[in-house]
Amino acid sequence: MTLTDRDESFDLEDMSDQRQQEMEEVGLLYATDNDTPSISSNLSEHRENCHHPKSPWPSTPKKIISTLLIFFTLIFVIFIPPRIYHPLPPGKLRPETDYILTPTWSTTAPPTTRTYTFHIAQHELSPDGVPRPMLLINSTFPGPLLELNTNDVLSVRVINASPSATSIHWHGIFQNGSNWMDGTTGVMNCPIAPGQEFTYRFNVSGQTGTSWYHSHVGMQGSDGLVGPLIIHARSKEGEDGLQKVPYKQDRVLLVSDHYYTPSPSLMHMYLSPGAENAEPVPPPPC
Repeated sequence: MTLTDRDESFDLEDMSDQRQQEMEEVGLLYATDNDTPSISSNLSEHRENCHHPKSPWPSTPKKIISTLLIFFTLIFVIFIPPRIYHPLPPGKLRPETDYILTPTWSTTAPPTTRTYTFHIAQHELSPDGVPRPMLLINSTFPGPLLELNTNDVLSVRVINASPSATSIHWHGIFQNGSNWMDGTTGVMNCPIAPGQEFTYRFNVSGQTGTSWYHSHVGMQGSDGLVGPLIIHARSKEGEDGLQKVPYKQDRVLLVSDHYYTPSPSLMHMYLSPGAENAEPVPPPPC
């Protein structure tokens, strides 16, 4: 064989080797995952094995958590009694005679401490014929008449047996030197939590007249927590009496808002976006 033939034979062999290499590359390109795993998959498996070593019991924690959840659910269902709805105790309307001022009230008595107790609880009442849940003082709507003379000390023990926090604000009272007894929640006082009690105690001096008290939490005043407060002017000795002119009867007329919707729902509507100053008043008659 000549040199030329030998070169050509080498060229044929090179071509056959190149052809075989191309076919192998094509085979690798189209090989299935079962036949030839890819390099990227091998790398990902290697990384996963390095960072997350396989546990010999991979499902044990999940089984334990599931078993505990089922166990405590059964305990809750079996041993905890179901929540039964108990109707609210009925309230009552205050007799009109409770707001008639007695002419025998002494305005010349020495300064003293006038003590009252408010037991606040939720009741069902229908002041105008429509039943609704209300927050009442001593089971009665409206609240009791508080009557005292100027320079007396007013002491009111408030027991909150209602499901909501509450307070009592003494409307119009100066509270000179006793601003922490004002009952304005978020300003001077924290509200009285459910199941707790607080005693308001302050001196009423330098003012007389007819005022009122009410809750200062949300709109609880419309739920029934309102009542009148009368401060009599002191008379000199021998000048006892409510007025210096003849009268047949002196009584308190209490006017307050009353809605069929409980105050939490009204507050939610009133404070919702776009409802600024949207008072929950009934529509005018047609």
